[in-house]
Amino acid sequence: MRKLLLLFILLNLASISFSQEKTRIVDRIYTGDGDFISIWHVCENNNIPEQLIKNRNSFPEDAIKLGWDEGYAITDISYGGGYWSLIMDKGKIFGKQRWFTRSNIDDLKKQIKKSWDDDYRIHDISYGDGFYSVIMSESPPHGQGAQTWFTRNTVSGFKEKVQEYWDDDYRIIEVAYGNGNWFAFMQKKSNFSSQSWRGRNEFPIDMIEEQEKDEKLLTSLATDGDYWIGIFSKVKGCYSQSFTDSEFKRPDKSPSSEGSGTGFAINSNGYIATNYHVIDGAESIIVKGVNGDFETTYHAKVIVEDQRNDLAILKIEKWLGEIPYTINRSTLGLANQVYALGYPLTLLLGIDIKFTDGKIGATTGFENDPTYYQHSAPIQPGNSGGPLFSATGNLIAINTLRVNQEFAITEGIFFSVKARYLMNLMEDKNISFPSSRGLDNYNIPQQVERIKKFVYLIEVN
Repeated sequence: MRKLLLLFILLNLASISFSQEKTRIVDRIYTGDGDFISIWHVCENNNIPEQLIKNRNSFPEDAIKLGWDEGYAITDISYGGGYWSLIMDKGKIFGKQRWFTRSNIDDLKKQIKKSWDDDYRIHDISYGDGFYSVIMSESPPHGQGAQTWFTRNTVSGFKEKVQEYWDDDYRIIEVAYGNGNWFAFMQKKSNFSSQSWRGRNEFPIDMIEEQEKDEKLLTSLATDGDYWIGIFSKVKGCYSQSFTDSEFKRPDKSPSSEGSGTGFAINSNGYIATNYHVIDGAESIIVKGVNGDFETTYHAKVIVEDQRNDLAILKIEKWLGEIPYTINRSTLGLANQVYALGYPLTLLLGIDIKFTDGKIGATTGFENDPTYYQHSAPIQPGNSGGPLFSATGNLIAINTLRVNQEFAITEGIFFSVKARYLMNLMEDKNISFPSSRGLDNYNIPQQVERIKKFVYLIEVN
């Protein structure tokens, strides 16, 4: 199939010319071997100055965070062959966005309903790796009309239900297949003036060409591995399409860095803790801010990764000095004061270290997960991997935005991984803990002055 696709792409490119100022990537098709083909729509006054695409072998929450940090918004997430592909746009106004994943249909319905009640609307739905991923926006690109979605376990049942909603002026925005069910998300008053769907036992190249003659573009595509369903729509303002394996790359506003997070010293011999998602997929890891020096950079190597608990230990070839804090293995109780240090939103806020504080709200995380604290000290993108301290200057947790991020953004609830899980990793690698009690007699501003040179900016490529 891949050879057939590539042949089609070459023929397609030979028959169409377009400028980048009028094109945008609207979807991605998995073609095998970890590769995706981009679907481009050629539109009037499209005005998309920048797009980025990221492929991951796990759900791309790290890339979403990095994109949000730099003013991008999610346009589409696709899945195929064990890979996720993310498209983000800069210059599109979608309002606030949230995302969530659910493996259970009933749980999915509840979370969508909750977001609808919060005035969010479905922007994109996909299925892969055993779960549904849902993107919701305040102002999705296909309008604010009434929305519905459904699943059917047969193609005939799917077609029958689609026709029922078509008769009521709904249009399919997204079709997906997963867990034995065909899934459709439909909306009234969309920017699709008319629509049709076609099914084939192979990639529907013939129908793409046939439907384009009727001015209908491919707007969604799904397969169960044997059967393909393509959705073809007349898209307001768009008049043609193309298929390429070319990708826009995110402009390199900081040549040395594609993303950033926070890390902190855990052993004077160059050992540093951070979040797994900060360094996941990185080709190189740079540490800045050692002893407060941001001009000197250190290349870090990964010593251990713990994806389950979102932790990683790095090492640089540098003596870090005597660490003034110790690590607290016990659980801090409710209402205790805590504070966070880190480097959030560095492109907007600069590289000075930032301080936030709050109180412990719960000793478990989302869905009673005992790995996490829930607290009110604000954690923003870029804080990930930074330390959370008690009022006495003891390290109690590692900050993360990984857990159910939409709650952290919309309701002021933040999560941090308890320090004992970091200590378990250190013990496994025979890395000794810092044991100083040198902060016991200092107030919080005095503690921060002594701690901050041990909290580092982590940049990844």
